[in-house]
Amino acid sequence: MGEAKRRGSKEARQEQAKSNSQQAFNKLQEEYGLPDHAKFCGYVVYIPGSDEFLSKIKISRLATQLLFSKIPHYAKTFQNKIEAEKAAYHCKRNTSIELLFDLGEQYLVTKPD
Repeated sequence: MGEAKRRGSKEARQEQAKSNSQQAFNKLQEEYGLPDHAKFCGYVVYIPGSDEFLSKIKISRLATQLLFSKIPHYAKTFQNKIEAEKAAYHCKRNTSIELLFDLGEQYLVTKPD
């Protein structure tokens, strides 16, 4: 019970997480010189050899189904890098984990540091 009290209420933890993600986005925005209206979409799996993005992944006991797209809009986005790396493992190709930003009329794909 002491640990739960120390962490605070659920609402307080959610607000803290929201604040942390906003700070991280502000740092990225400043680092890459993004406009104020830029929206962080998430992490994407990029295949540089064919200039494609992983757009769908379906894993079952019998098979793994992967769909790819050349258009960033259709790329499957992941909320954290670990999820994206797990999906990239199933691609069996040379992959790269990238950040996807929506700038309104176009998308920006960049490699995180």
